[in-house]
Amino acid sequence: MEKYVYSLYDFAHRVKTNTSDWQTSDNITKFTLPDMEPGSNEVSGFSGLNGTIQVSDWSNVGAMEEKLTYSTMPEIKNIFSPEKQFHEFSWMEQYTDKEGNVGWMKFKAYLTVMLKKIPGGDFSKGENGDREFTYGVNAYKLTRVVDAGEAGSTEEVLVDYDPINKKLVLGGNDFGQKLNEMFAGF
Repeated sequence: MEKYVYSLYDFAHRVKTNTSDWQTSDNITKFTLPDMEPGSNEVSGFSGLNGTIQVSDWSNVGAMEEKLTYSTMPEIKNIFSPEKQFHEFSWMEQYTDKEGNVGWMKFKAYLTVMLKKIPGGDFSKGENGDREFTYGVNAYKLTRVVDAGEAGSTEEVLVDYDPINKKLVLGGNDFGQKLNEMFAGF
């Protein structure tokens, strides 16, 4: 069944460090999850033909960033910490299927990050004072929450990327294991 997402309902954000407990952040107006962009390689003479093709190299994902926009300077001090931070987001998206039925999908994202940029600011009377913090992403997991009825809910892994622990899961397939086996002799 095809689904057409047309609105983000709401989202929540929590943050913690190695030396602090989870704290909820209430004044976020926007969050940006990281883009994952693999490296690229050229292959020549593929299948005995002349020419060059581009192939994605998922063993070499580029640096990723997360951005948090606050309506005011955040009250929780963890956001300013230079130590490793753990960010958790959850949100709901409303969709309509081909038959016109409206439904909801819930997602969660888990990120291990380090502070990269603390915003300064432009201040004008009567205008919004949004401030965008930038974080370098060390690990990223994106899941869809699946309702299992009375048994509760489970999380279906869409992306799980942790280069330090050599983990790469895309669409439920463990490509990290395959890459580790392929490069084991190097």
